[in-house]
Amino acid sequence: MKKRIFIMTLIMALTLLTMPVTQASLPGTWSATGSMSTPRALHTATLLLDGKVLVVGGLYSGRNPTATAELYDPSTGSWYPTGSMSGPRSRHTATLLSDGRVLVVGGRDQSGEAVASAELYDPHTGTWSTTASMTTARSFHTSTLLLDGRVLVAGGIHNRDTGRFVEKTAEIYDPVLALWSLTDQMTNARYGHTATLLTEGRVLITGGSGAARDCMRVVTAEFYDPVVATWRPARPMDTPRSFHTATLLTNGNVLVTGGTTTDQQGLIRGVPPICLAVAQTTELFDHDSVAWNRADSMAARRVGHTATILSDGQVLVVGGRTFDGDVPASVATAEVYGPNVDAWNSAGNMSAARAFHTATLLKDGKVLVCGGHSGPTFNRQQLRTAEIYTP
Repeated sequence: MKKRIFIMTLIMALTLLTMPVTQASLPGTWSATGSMSTPRALHTATLLLDGKVLVVGGLYSGRNPTATAELYDPSTGSWYPTGSMSGPRSRHTATLLSDGRVLVVGGRDQSGEAVASAELYDPHTGTWSTTASMTTARSFHTSTLLLDGRVLVAGGIHNRDTGRFVEKTAEIYDPVLALWSLTDQMTNARYGHTATLLTEGRVLITGGSGAARDCMRVVTAEFYDPVVATWRPARPMDTPRSFHTATLLTNGNVLVTGGTTTDQQGLIRGVPPICLAVAQTTELFDHDSVAWNRADSMAARRVGHTATILSDGQVLVVGGRTFDGDVPASVATAEVYGPNVDAWNSAGNMSAARAFHTATLLKDGKVLVCGGHSGPTFNRQQLRTAEIYTP
């Protein structure tokens, strides 16, 4: 009898040891690190091959963009300058190329105009050089490194506050030839959308805003196939959204979170400030069924937040802006999504509320969060501080 009990106990212990580990609900920790030399928001942050992080451009004072760039060294927790671009820009994109260089594209200059220029950063020399300009000036566009090493740029908006035009055009940068070429146009014109490289090489575009100034968000999605250089429609999302996030999960699915959305009730009542609607909902694109499924909602409504996949497959969502009535406010909260359990858990609070910041997964599994707007839209203050999340 005792032998039987011992065997049963041993089997239960082995079963527990071999069971899949449920993703932890305990929050990680936040700690301060060195501050950037320049406060900035709507900038870019790119993890280089050597583990350092390149931060480029952004707004540094009110609506004024900067041309400066700086490097973060995780081994020392310090920042140091690394040259400047040929001109200031914000709302641009930065893409790590296969050879380790960084391609910076488009954005808005000091006059508020969208630009078509592009520049290359060489981490070996710490220098910048101009490359061929795009065929179209654009900001709030997307840039995606394709499997063959080329870069797909899609959508965006150009011109100033009057006479804005939303693009459905797309173009390809070839880093070997250092040239741009037009490719097939998207089905829908959009800006503030997302572009996600799927495991098989196609690019999934989701949401965004359509015609400028009408606050109407796009529910549509589409695929770009680089093999045949054409777009085709995908199934629409459940919720129209813009300036949201889209994160490729380890299982090949895509998690979409937050963003501004269309206030349907506001439309019915004819209320003008429908631009203030912010989504709390999330949804999942299922790669196998090519369908959208609702996922667990976040604890907070967020736009201008970041979503970073962690080393264990969970997704860290940080900061962003929400609205209390008609008053926008940045938030310091963070939360983690566990794909295995379809649930969100608290990830603690940053030391500062921030929106339109950047979050970068470092090689040691920690996450560097830096810059961003603090305070309401109407009283913007850019941050130079940075902090580290340790899962």
